[in-house]
Amino acid sequence: GWWARKDLRNILSAIFSKAAEWKLWAGENPCIGVEVGRKRECREKRIPKPDQLTAFLAAIPETAVCSAAEAQLMALTAVIAGVRVSEVLGLQPRDIDAAAETIEIRRRWHRGDVDDTKTQASKRVRQVGGFAAELRTLVGAKRDDEFLFAREDGNPPDDRDLQQHVFRPAAEAVGIYHPGFGMHTFRRLNVSW
Repeated sequence: GWWARKDLRNILSAIFSKAAEWKLWAGENPCIGVEVGRKRECREKRIPKPDQLTAFLAAIPETAVCSAAEAQLMALTAVIAGVRVSEVLGLQPRDIDAAAETIEIRRRWHRGDVDDTKTQASKRVRQVGGFAAELRTLVGAKRDDEFLFAREDGNPPDDRDLQQHVFRPAAEAVGIYHPGFGMHTFRRLNVSW
């Protein structure tokens, strides 16, 4: 794939750069000017229409992964705030300011690992209007350092479980599923709308 070719070129370039710095290579870096080819998308990026999104949210099933209400709020958070699935799962009560109608993206949760966001620019405050108050209702008696969307063990669900058992079945039920459909579809939806 394109990213693999780019990574290999960059690794090879770093090896030659370090070898030149250590005086083990005297020539020019052979990777300078090397093109990795044109990037081609393997999957079409489709965005649901408003009525399709409404039907999708209504079709979200109750599962052992999370309740239908929580899954709907996760999807709406991605749509309204334009955030990644890992950023949605990393939300904590202290990140929601109902008075200012904002959520602050400070961390991400990815498959059992809590860490900084993907990029420094990803740490941001998003204006979400009255949706912030709706997220606050989910908080209940949770402490400020607990995860907003959490299972019984206190950790957020795995994004793969959400995709397989929650979002894909709902998308298939309303006829909007396609290869590549997932939480990132909602992020693209925010940017497009």
